[in-house]
Amino acid sequence: MKIPIYHIDSFSVNQFGGNPAAVCILEKWLPDNILQSIATENHLPATAFLVRGTKYSTRWFTPEYEIDLCGHGTLASGYVIFNYLAPKLEKIELHSSAGILRVSRQNELITLDFPLKEPEQCPSSPLLEKGLGQKPVEVYQYRAERCLVIFDNEEQIIKMKPDMQTLKQLGYRGIIVTAR
Repeated sequence: MKIPIYHIDSFSVNQFGGNPAAVCILEKWLPDNILQSIATENHLPATAFLVRGTKYSTRWFTPEYEIDLCGHGTLASGYVIFNYLAPKLEKIELHSSAGILRVSRQNELITLDFPLKEPEQCPSSPLLEKGLGQKPVEVYQYRAERCLVIFDNEEQIIKMKPDMQTLKQLGYRGIIVTAR
């Protein structure tokens, strides 16, 4: 099987900088286990798959699982489309499980317009506090898959030594910590 693949360093103008992503161009969707195997073999933070038709469709995989939305993978996809696949385009829509993602370019600048995800406030848990080593001020989650944890001050974030094994037990795909 031949699949065109691009290795893009998103959020950087330097080679080997930023956040790397693979972008694979497909004629049609392959079985999920094949997509996962390709992403696992790429061993990058994300592999974006694009299917061209009358519209562009996209999906993203980490080496371990599929994700519902990937910013740097979308940015890398936009770069590939604007620079290699359709250089005359200035705007595209990528159809994804997260909705329609609008990507535009003006000169060398690529802009992403994503749908808004509304997190809901929820109580903290002993496991979250153990994993982060501190009690947060507020906790928000999105569909029990992403978690935003707010602390009192920046110093708490700087000194934080998260216990990743404990945090993995929570089942979130992502945990963000921040302070006012």
